[in-house]
Amino acid sequence: MSFFFQLLLATAISLDGLGVGVTYGLKGTIIPWPSRLLVAMVSTITVTLAFFFGGSLHWLFPPGVAVALGRVILVLAGICLFFQGWLAVKNNADPDGEKLQLASLPLKSLGIVILIMRQPASADLDRSGKISAGEALLLGLALATDAFGAGAGAGAVRDWPFYTPLLVGLCKFLFLSAGWGLGRRWAKNLLVPWINYLPGLLLILLALTGF
Repeated sequence: MSFFFQLLLATAISLDGLGVGVTYGLKGTIIPWPSRLLVAMVSTITVTLAFFFGGSLHWLFPPGVAVALGRVILVLAGICLFFQGWLAVKNNADPDGEKLQLASLPLKSLGIVILIMRQPASADLDRSGKISAGEALLLGLALATDAFGAGAGAGAVRDWPFYTPLLVGLCKFLFLSAGWGLGRRWAKNLLVPWINYLPGLLLILLALTGF
């Protein structure tokens, strides 16, 4: 397995942390390094579980079918990320647009996670201006939903080195930290809109390249 493909997968899964970090930096919300580390750990655990899930498809289907399913899952995960990127661009262009209401969801905990997925800055539930450990866990879970789909698809396509989930966690920590630092120091338009589409495109590229 080429390290290039490992890095490509880790980047695709973790790049959303860059935009989230910028959002918090612009709002002046503090993300202590333990909270950033907790978000990264959630991504590492999620990808590890996803690899096992994807690999288990080989027990249920012939190898060729399992690989094909893995590539389909990767493409679907990429499309979902691409759509989320479109929503992010739309929300930035229309910040006063419709907001997701927790009361419209039957489970409050599920509603909180979905709300954070739509509006990452809402993870600061107590409006303290600082992301606590509990809030970081919710943020990590919200960001890890796409990571599971991508990891399951990649795990079904082939075996990955044992340290790949650690690489994902490292990239998540670095992107989140870099985004937060950039958001604190520079203007909002530093990140051009197309970067929101990049994670989805990278996953689709992985699925189609025959890695």
